[in-house]
Order: sequence, then C-alpha cells, then structure tokens
Amino acid sequence: MDDFSNPNSGWYTSNTSKGSAAYEAGELTIEVMAPDYVIWSEVEYSLDEMVMVVDARVIQGVGDADFGFVCGIQDNDNFTVLEVSEDGYFSIWKYQAGEFISLVDWTYSDEVAAGGPYVMAAYCGSDGLALALDGVLLAEVVDPDFVPGNIGLLGGTFEKTGFKVGFDNFFLMQP
Repeated sequence: MDDFSNPNSGWYTSNTSKGSAAYEAGELTIEVMAPDYVIWSEVEYSLDEMVMVVDARVIQGVGDADFGFVCGIQDNDNFTVLEVSEDGYFSIWKYQAGEFISLVDWTYSDEVAAGGPYVMAAYCGSDGLALALDGVLLAEVVDPDFVPGNIGLLGGTFEKTGFKVGFDNFFLMQP
C-alpha cells in the first residue's frame, strides 16, 4: 500500500509546461496544462497479472478530462489505459507501436456520472483487462497482445486545460 506520504516511495515525478506529476499533501497529483495530452506517473512493477486499487478525486475539474490507470508500460509508444472521465464515461484503450487502439469505446455510466471521489480498481493481465468503480464492474475485455510492464496513474485532457486529479491509498495485489 502507498498512501503517498513518502515522496521517496518510487513514483515518477515531473514538472513541465505541459503539466506535472507530484507528491502533494499526502496524495500523488497529476495536473495537465496542455490540450489533448496525457501525463502519467509510473512505478516499476511488472507482474503478469495484477489488481490495482486507488482512491481518486478531481481537485480541479474542466468538465471532460479523464483519469485512471496505466499498465503494461513498455515505453511512451506501448502501454494500456483503463480510465473514467469527468463527464460520466469510461474507456479501455492502448497505444501499440505509437498507434491508438480502442479496446472499449467511451461508454456512459451512471456510476461515473455520479461524481467522485471514487475507489477505482483495475485488473491487468494477459487473460484480460477490467475496470471497476466503487465496486461496480464497468468493463472487461481481452487483449491478446497485452504485455506486462510498469504500472502507473494518469490524467488527461481533451480541449480544456488545467485539469488536476489526486490519488491516494494505492494498493497493488496479485490475484
């Protein structure tokens, strides 16, 4: 378990003109200041199958930004994302060789639209991917090309910038 109270617990931090990932007031925060941009903070764990759970809350909303989990990180061109959006949607997608591939298209959900804070959970493994919110399974899909890699938490924007999300109480488990 990581409650993000120790800034040396291993999560990647950054601060650029496009945004930041930082330990801040007992949370891992991600702020995105560029349009159509994703920032993640990763930690070096590479398990064949894993369940991640985290408390997530929007600190500064913009109406349609997205946030959630990254898994199977090989590099900036190869990773998988399981996420929700501020305006009530969820999605599972991946970048493979730098190409965007939707595994579960953006889908509206009353659970997501209810607003946070949320307890988010994700399963990543070669036998499937799954995203849950507050104990409700939102989506599951099999990606036969999934490759285990590092994991992380992310925030992203579309046209509106200035989005900030906070994560706390991160758990990583092997099923």
